[in-house]
This record gives sequence, structure tokens and C-alpha cells, in this order.
Amino acid sequence: MSEPNIARSLAPAPPGFQRRPNAEPPRQRKNISTACTACKTRKWKVAIVPLYDLYIANMAPSKQCTGTVPCNNCVRSTTECIIDESNDNRRRLALKRKLEELTEDKKLLVQLVETLRSSSNEHVLRLLDLIRNKNGTLDEIKAYLDGELIDSDFDMTPEMQEVQDHLEARASRRSGRRMLDVTWLSNIPVVEVPAHPWTTATDDDGLVSFLISLWLTWNHPFSNWIDRDLFIRDMRSKDTSSTFCSPFLVNSILAKASFYCDYPEVFEDANDPESRGMHFYKEAKLRFEQEDGRITIPTIQGYATLLTRMFSTIFMKPLDLKKPLRPRLPSDHEDDDAPEVAWSPYPRHGDDQASHLPCVCNNLSKLNEITVEAIRRLFKDESRKAISRADMETIISSIFPRLQAWYIDLPKCVQEGQTAVPHVLVLQ
Repeated sequence: MSEPNIARSLAPAPPGFQRRPNAEPPRQRKNISTACTACKTRKWKVAIVPLYDLYIANMAPSKQCTGTVPCNNCVRSTTECIIDESNDNRRRLALKRKLEELTEDKKLLVQLVETLRSSSNEHVLRLLDLIRNKNGTLDEIKAYLDGELIDSDFDMTPEMQEVQDHLEARASRRSGRRMLDVTWLSNIPVVEVPAHPWTTATDDDGLVSFLISLWLTWNHPFSNWIDRDLFIRDMRSKDTSSTFCSPFLVNSILAKASFYCDYPEVFEDANDPESRGMHFYKEAKLRFEQEDGRITIPTIQGYATLLTRMFSTIFMKPLDLKKPLRPRLPSDHEDDDAPEVAWSPYPRHGDDQASHLPCVCNNLSKLNEITVEAIRRLFKDESRKAISRADMETIISSIFPRLQAWYIDLPKCVQEGQTAVPHVLVLQ
């Protein structure tokens, strides 16, 4: 006879019953081994009741610490609750603190060895005196190494010296544009012109005079489409409606002249080498837009100044140029009483030399006439069909004697070996 099953079966859950969705999962017990300072003073131990239960049910015994900040006892007694984790003697935390201490000691040892190895001056003697005679602690030695030794006082190895020289060279290139060069202060510009009202990028008359002088020295002789005297006269008048000067032309020249120097004032951003003359260029562009289609002599001259080379709309299309109707520029040698325009290597100091600008301009124009005719004859077919070799030889045979005659007829002042100014050398 089997024994009756005396276990009572559970009643089924009522219809529609569901477990509360917000029912919290069982909390894991968190072991806490350090009591707060106030509880330690009272010699109270840490409660072994799970932390979650202590918070929720507020069941902490009156003489036990919950191990939290703040603990229940400190809350009841309105006492500041502080837990010193450095006194936590649990194995894991103790090992972590020991590892950190050993790491710091290793860094100190490496720093000490490197100091003794790389230096043979008085700082080593002071360091040895601190260790041998004064029985300095590790903290005192570390403070001496970190605070009192100056890196520049050590005797550097050749490798370290090479690294330092490289870094100093880079620093000098970065900081060179931030500092005003004293040589600029001693420069006497070729011409003195005002900054206002021609540009708003700078109000420094000296800088504007310096850049205009650079442009007249190194660029104007090669692109002599601006009358020097008329331009300077109108710029000095400060009249923005003058015939031979305009804000657009001035800013175009300043932007171009900025490429001839490295002073910080010619950079829009002293730390960006690509910003050379950009503040003048941006204002020139704005001034050009303000012209609103109005064509003047300074507008054409300023536009040509900004372009280093102009291309035809159609590639290799012959230029539709006609010979100018005005006569050639009068040579300085035709009139002994005419003042000679001098040239000097500004801003460097040097003796003035005759510029021979009219002679260079006249003979460069003659050379351009021959060049334009050669291009027109070689590329007269706008369909870009290649001409025959026989036709090419015929054209070259007729052009080359003219080039030879041009070279023979050069005035003596611009012939080879006579003058050593840049624009004459380029012409030769």
C-alpha cells in the first residue's frame, strides 16, 4: 500500500495575472570591508546585511556602518561621512596600490639613471650630495629632479644636439614672421605714398610705401604698362577719383608686391605661409566688384597686374592684336637734359644704376610684334589642323632673319655686357 501524497498542490494563478513588468531583479550582494571614519571612531564594524536591503528597508543596526557615503548612522547623527579607501585592506585593492607605488618608483629610478648618465656637471654633484650626505628621501629626490634641474644645463649627446637644432630651426621659421625685422625699420623707400584712402587692409604709410617701392623695383620694369610718374602723382593726391590711380589698382599692386618679402605684415595670418598678400587681394577683388562694369585706365591696369599670364579664350587661337598707334617711348639718350630714371636693388643697399626703362620697353614691344606675327602665321588655321612641314620651314625662314636683325639693332645700353639690371638681363 503506497503512502498518500500529502504535498499540497498550488492553486493556479487567477486569469489575467501577469508578473509586474517593473519587478526588479534580485540584487547581488556587494561586499564592503571599510567603515566610515565616524563609525571607526566609535569602533563600529561594517554591517554584513546586503547593501540593497540596508537602503530599502533601513534595517542597519544602530552600531553597524552600512559602508556607503553617507551611511545611515551619519545621516541620523548629521555627521560628515568620509570613507578612506586607502585603508581598505582587501587583497585586490592592496595589490593595486602596491602596483602603483612600484610604477612610480620605477619611473624615479629611470629618471635618476638618465640624469647620472647624461650629465657630468655640478648638478650631478648636488644630486649625489642629496643622496649620500643628506639622506634624502625618494620624495625629496623626485622633487629635485622635477623642479630644480634645468634641461639646458646638461651636456647633451650629439644625437640630442641634432634634435634640438632641428626643433630650434622649425621654431625660428614659425616665429620669424611674428617679429618685425629691424632691417625694415632702416629701409628708405624709393617713393613715399599714403595708405589712406587707397586700402583698408593697413593704415601704415611705411608698409605701403615699402611695397610700392618693391613693385616699382622688381615688377614694373617687366610690365611697364603703368606710367610711374602719373601713378605716384595721383596716389599722393589721395583723390580716389583721379585718372591714373584707384583703390583697385593700389591693392592689386600691394598683393603682387607681397611676394617679394617675408615681413609679417604682408601675411593675412602670420602662421600661414599661404596667406601672403591675401588681405590685399581680397580687398582688390571687392574693389573690382564695386566698379560695377565701369572701365577706367586704373581698372585695366589693376586687372593686368593681378594676372601673370593671360590666355586666349580658345587654346592656341591667334591673338587679334594690332600695332599701337602711339609712337614709341622717348629714349633717355635722345635728350641729354632729360632726367635719367635710376634703379637700385631695393631694399638692399647699392649704387644707383641707369634703368634704361624706355629702351627696354621699346625693344620688348618690337620683339612682341615679331612673336605675335609668328604665332598668327603658324596657328592661322582655327580648326587646329597641323600645317605641313614645308609651310612651317617657310614661315620660320622668314621670321628668323627678323629676330636676328632685332638682336643686332639693340641699343648699346641694353646689349650684352653693358648693363646688369634685371629687366635688361631678361630682355637679353
